[in-house]
Amino acid sequence: MDIRNTALIPPDGTTIFARLYDNGWVMQDVLTQLKATADAGVHTPTWSLRDDELIESLDAVHAITQAVAALQSRLVREIDSRGLAIAQHASSTKAWLREHLRISPHAAKRILELAQASTHAPSWPKRSPTAWSTPSKPRSSPPQYSSFPPTWSAKRKRP
Repeated sequence: MDIRNTALIPPDGTTIFARLYDNGWVMQDVLTQLKATADAGVHTPTWSLRDDELIESLDAVHAITQAVAALQSRLVREIDSRGLAIAQHASSTKAWLREHLRISPHAAKRILELAQASTHAPSWPKRSPTAWSTPSKPRSSPPQYSSFPPTWSAKRKRP
């Protein structure tokens, strides 16, 4: 099922605005579809799956879980940067997460730490796999040492 925003402009000429993201999907529609699909998957019997299908399903669920965790980190980071927790009279974002999601203080702290850590993570450029393996500049090999400096010895004496 394609859930892209395909709404047409109404005949009266009014313009409808929707928050679209880089890939053209509307966030709330995506989350609604993801929830419906996950709910359907919960009630699907697993006993009838072949071994390879069971492993493939586990791999797919793991990949989806990681993608959802990354999305959660982005949302929490945005909530934290906007100060929404303080605006809603919470003492901190961690306290707000604990109350809003009804989770333990440790879980709230971990979610917030992950969100803040992803702020400091390097942003890798999107390149094809071949771009990483063939650098534009030839790399020089590291220097080769034939022996250790005179102050070093292969066997260090312990005091």
